[in-house]
Amino acid sequence: MSRSEDAVTLRLERDGRELWHSSASGVRPLAEAVLALGEELRGAKAYDKVVGLASAKLLVYAGMVEAEADVASVSAVRFSAQEGLVLRSVVVTPCILDRERTGLCPMEALALKVESPEAFFQAVLKTLGLTQGGRNGSQETG
Repeated sequence: MSRSEDAVTLRLERDGRELWHSSASGVRPLAEAVLALGEELRGAKAYDKVVGLASAKLLVYAGMVEAEADVASVSAVRFSAQEGLVLRSVVVTPCILDRERTGLCPMEALALKVESPEAFFQAVLKTLGLTQGGRNGSQETG
């Protein structure tokens, strides 16, 4: 997986072809990609700057098979191994904090409460105000 553009925080690709990229932070760009690309993501690979449990659940829901991250949480590593998602990261951290670093990231807290990847995806859509068929700001390529 190529990481040639430092500003890109999320890149999804399959068979060497980029399917999606974004420079936005958080789980929104991944949720938007899953919403927009659906089945096209099955068997794809991801580079996501930070993979917490929330991102891991979305990757599994989308049917992706491999992910690389600069930072991954312990819960993401465990969940990925359990679900057959190959997750590699430079750093493994106990948890993903909110932007102010005062507590757990809200999406991580949601991921801990909602067990199945399918139900979690629906909860993310609701929380972020996304609807089926909308992209809301990320960049699709390809």
